Amino acid sequence: MHLSSKKIFIYSGITLSLISGGIVLNSGLTYLNAATVQADSNTNSQLVNLLDPTGLANTHLLASNFYLKNYQSNQYLSNESNSPAITNQPGADSQSLWTGNYITSGHYQLTNNNNQQLLTGNGYSKIGFSEKTEDKNVTDNQWELQSVPASEVNGQKNIYLIKNADTDHYLAQDGSQTSVISSTNHNKSAYWELDPQTMDNVARVFTTDGFKSLSHDEQTGLFNYTSATSSRSAQMRGVLKRIATDEFFSESASDQAAALRKVLSNGGSPEVNRDVNADATGYSTTYKLSKSKKTTYAEYSTDGSVKGYRTAVTLNNSLTRQPQQTINVYTTQADEAEQVAKAYAVIPYEFRQYITNIFQTNNSANTFNTGKDMMAIRMNFLHKNGQIAMTGAHELGHSLSFNDANSDDYSHTQAWTDAVKADADAVSDYGSSNNDEGFAEFTQLVISSLGNPYDIQAIQTMYPHRWAAFETYFNSLNGDGALEKLYSPVSTPFN
Repeated sequence: MHLSSKKIFIYSGITLSLISGGIVLNSGLTYLNAATVQADSNTNSQLVNLLDPTGLANTHLLASNFYLKNYQSNQYLSNESNSPAITNQPGADSQSLWTGNYITSGHYQLTNNNNQQLLTGNGYSKIGFSEKTEDKNVTDNQWELQSVPASEVNGQKNIYLIKNADTDHYLAQDGSQTSVISSTNHNKSAYWELDPQTMDNVARVFTTDGFKSLSHDEQTGLFNYTSATSSRSAQMRGVLKRIATDEFFSESASDQAAALRKVLSNGGSPEVNRDVNADATGYSTTYKLSKSKKTTYAEYSTDGSVKGYRTAVTLNNSLTRQPQQTINVYTTQADEAEQVAKAYAVIPYEFRQYITNIFQTNNSANTFNTGKDMMAIRMNFLHKNGQIAMTGAHELGHSLSFNDANSDDYSHTQAWTDAVKADADAVSDYGSSNNDEGFAEFTQLVISSLGNPYDIQAIQTMYPHRWAAFETYFNSLNGDGALEKLYSPVSTPFN
């Protein structure tokens, strides 16, 4: 088989990305307790407008020091004798001040600034405190903030339901309005206003002359890019935090703007190395393998022959009612075909539908190569299914792009290039190299986020124009509403 006439894209540097893992964006734990700075006499209105322009909870708002004030009673959640309590006025010594630390999957830890302990759901009716921990598997100290629509609260901003990740109960006041409880109800006794009092250095960035000198799209992009409720956004907030030093605040507006544009010009990681598995994609299907047959096949882009095996991998898709797909997998060892089958079984059909042949060869080039309907795995050893799926998700972006009915390559169209320019933010360093790799990196990001509604919400927030263009193109290949059917939106009592 001679492949030199096919359109091929090479994913370079794959050895580094697969062995070292680069920056794994969905496993980071970012704590945001930076030194805080008191605002002037207009603190409340300034910070509300600065930190919450959309009415959605975000990392900048939660990283500030804030009061939690019950919407119904106007009373405060405070620390009294190391127990959560309701007080009529803010307590002294930071007893009523809280800070939110992003953990994972849209959840935060809420730390009382007085005792430096975490608000915790102690069973199904009690609220207490617990010691700080970085263990993400401990969920009784994790809280989801669900924005209450302005129509429910007379147009007021920063009103939330606060839901415990362990019990699915809401933080609320009891009927006598004397204590705080864990409740299954989400009525107004469970509405809480986040009333910010101080801002940390990252939030201060958005008050500088350098930030104000950015274009509107750059300002919006930088804010959204670093504030969404996802690990990826928390990583980027960490990048911004490292810039927000005393030296930065003393620089000229032009130097500040240059530093902020540098944050926008790279995605905070060399490549989008996110796990692709059934949990990440929210998808899995069954598969079967034919009997492997000895054969010879062409090395990628050469006329030589490789001795190996051909195995027909049939992805049944019985769980999802998608069309059955058969891919001919050529490997140097017969048992290696199953690693490819396992990798593709967790990626929805709509992304992999055009691939008919996969060629694996032992090659020191250490790259994956993709054409319109084929993929070549040129590695000096065959990686396990998870690594194949992670890199393959990027490569499937190239395959999708090459199958545009109206162009040779969708990533070169005006629709995609305009979307990239409008977003201002880069998906990754590698994705910044050209639009081909940018589209493939974005595809990998989408595939690896389908199973997490908060990550999808973050992508829509951080890359609104790319998302809109990608959704339009994806649906043109697969039918109206095809992309939306593959993920679930963030669910609240109001939708």
